[in-house]
Amino acid sequence: MWNQVEEKHYERQRVYFQVLQLMWERGAISRVEIASALKMTRGAVSLLIQEMLEKGFLENVGVAPAVEGKGRRKMLLDIHPSRWLLIAVSVDAHYIAMGLMTLGLNTLEKQQIPFDMGTESEEVLKSRIIEFVQQILKSNYIETERIFGIGIGMLPSVLQQLFPKEKEEKMGAWEQSLASQLQIPVSVRNSLSSMLSYHLYQHAQQTAVALFCADGDAYYISFGSRAYPVECLYQEPICMNDFYLSEQETVGTQLTPAALIQRTAPYYSVEKTPVLYRLTGGHLKQMTLPMLLTASYAEGEDFDPCLVPLMAEIMQQFCQIWSNVLLLYGLDQLYLYRLDFTLPHWQEIQRYAKQYMGGKQAARLACGDLTEKCQYAGGVFYAIDSGIRKGW
Repeated sequence: MWNQVEEKHYERQRVYFQVLQLMWERGAISRVEIASALKMTRGAVSLLIQEMLEKGFLENVGVAPAVEGKGRRKMLLDIHPSRWLLIAVSVDAHYIAMGLMTLGLNTLEKQQIPFDMGTESEEVLKSRIIEFVQQILKSNYIETERIFGIGIGMLPSVLQQLFPKEKEEKMGAWEQSLASQLQIPVSVRNSLSSMLSYHLYQHAQQTAVALFCADGDAYYISFGSRAYPVECLYQEPICMNDFYLSEQETVGTQLTPAALIQRTAPYYSVEKTPVLYRLTGGHLKQMTLPMLLTASYAEGEDFDPCLVPLMAEIMQQFCQIWSNVLLLYGLDQLYLYRLDFTLPHWQEIQRYAKQYMGGKQAARLACGDLTEKCQYAGGVFYAIDSGIRKGW
């Protein structure tokens, strides 16, 4: 049950995040600017800033340039560049991605470790995370006392596999076990919200964005808003499989990997679809959407002509979903996240998007940044959250 202690921690957490958020966006700022942005009194801000300075979150970085006729120059504050470090972890079905970062979101080191969730146990996953955290600390000569928190973000399919029942209770036990062994605060949650929030802070001009993610046999959408940095982290992504395409059709019946395989089956053979047959190794069940895009790419040197009309129909349905999401939620950008999309795939998606959505709507789709640059980012904000929640 929600109580006054939890409410106090949540409010403290929210305000800390807001101060850090201002500095991620603007760089060094004054106490007056913080008070104005957060609608707090100068006295309340002074107490908050003093606490954050004492804990090593912030540092004084000098004074603002003099402005003629404006009186005394303002003292500036910024995030301390080296006092606290974060370890951010993302886990999907095939990899553990890990990043060592500063509180200012600067990346110092990142690694990607192959890991097959289909064959390995929960305990092996935990052991590998502990092993690689310790390895990062040792190789960089970092004491555990300097790590503010560890955030572990897991894709929905991984969470469902590890915590199918009593999820919150078991995730809490996971956090406690890892924190006890590593002697560092740990937070475990869904990776999509943290991944999206990380990307949001790399694009200062955007205020509301969403992430459309293919994971296992389902599609998920996660929403992020710059105005609600903490709330967004606690929102579970929405499963899109029940999203209607028509009165009879849903995303689940038409566009999941299983549905796409079923729709492709009538065309599939070594004679009719030699390119797709080769890509799948003669096993249609191995087919993915990127494979289907490759095999139906009509401008390529080698493609399966009979798949072109099917691909056009499939992409028209995807574009219908994306258009509806953009319109319903008033988004600046909708990011399409999938590990195995390549640049040619994205170019093909953009071609279809312009055809079925129009140029302006198509320009609000994006792909690539999250997969190539931020694979460990599913745990970034959870690492910050874990440190604040544990009372640092």
